[in-house]
Amino acid sequence: MTLEQLRQWLQHQIEPVYGKQESAVIARTLLYHFGDTSPSAYQLIKHNTASPQIIDSVKEAIPMLLNYTPLQYITGRAWFCDLLLEVKPGVLIPRPETEEMVMMIIKTLNHDLPHNTAILDIGTGSGAIAITLARQWEYCKVHAMDLSLDALEIARQNAIRNKAHIEFLQGDILDESYWPALPGELHLIVSNPPYVLNSERALMKLNVLKHEPGIALFVPDDDALLFYRQIGRFARKNLRSGGRLWLEINESYPRQVEEFLLEEGFSNIKIHRDFRDKFRFISAVNEK
Repeated sequence: MTLEQLRQWLQHQIEPVYGKQESAVIARTLLYHFGDTSPSAYQLIKHNTASPQIIDSVKEAIPMLLNYTPLQYITGRAWFCDLLLEVKPGVLIPRPETEEMVMMIIKTLNHDLPHNTAILDIGTGSGAIAITLARQWEYCKVHAMDLSLDALEIARQNAIRNKAHIEFLQGDILDESYWPALPGELHLIVSNPPYVLNSERALMKLNVLKHEPGIALFVPDDDALLFYRQIGRFARKNLRSGGRLWLEINESYPRQVEEFLLEEGFSNIKIHRDFRDKFRFISAVNEK
């Protein structure tokens, strides 16, 4: 069996679950991964005989795919802002929307960060946000926190792999008794906190519901602003005057988050749309 025949066979096996277009993308991606090759190089070798190791890897992947295991968990990696990150079950897979927020932050602040700048990423997960910012501004002091020890270990490995200098902290931002252990006099706080309502589960894909960590996704229906309230209050105390707060938000609650930040005393509050034209981010300035 050639590599191309193997790819076609894999696509056929998973097509009933993913449909023709998505199954084709998945099959190509896995063949590139298992063959340790690029799309262009694959074209030169696709008629070569598939090795027993690649065949076995494909066969092992099929039951996982039919059980809606995310492709990133099968390959163990995900791309974010041109950085290759390790991801495993228990750690949220970085999203393109979050990547877009980071690019907005970099574009907005690129020429406005002093060399003693301190940054905190709240709920770092795989470390995607913190690592990207640490690579962008190597002279800054970047901190990243998460409740999950498993996530922090993966984030540390990703930071080492991508040569990013970050101080990692374990703790719960909802627990105010933990706040004194976090850095103060921050110039920038960034967070992509849990914001999906439990009632919105029915709208989500099975690969997310069955495999990604619910603790990083969901909030109670009766407390949609749970994390925004705590992060906003923490930011009001720990951001320097003129410091910036950036949050990824539920598209259904931009005005509620905006109103809360206004009540807390933030200024220059802006709601930003993502590439799908949904209200997805909010930024604010802490004027003291």
